[in-house]
Amino acid sequence: MGILDLYEKVHRVYGLPAKTLTTELSIIDFYCMNEKNLQIHYRDGLIAGMSMGYFVPMPEVDVCR
Repeated sequence: MGILDLYEKVHRVYGLPAKTLTTELSIIDFYCMNEKNLQIHYRDGLIAGMSMGYFVPMPEVDVCR
């Protein structure tokens, strides 16, 4: 899984996310993997970025509680 893969591929591999946020510019899927928050950011249906967790968790999207 990497940059420019389609979100459909992510959902086939990881399943549906625990939470999804939609903004004017992007969509962010949140997964809980090994007690870590995995975030996958999409633009135009393609992965634009990925990250694990936060420096400071945001309660509204902390899917690993």
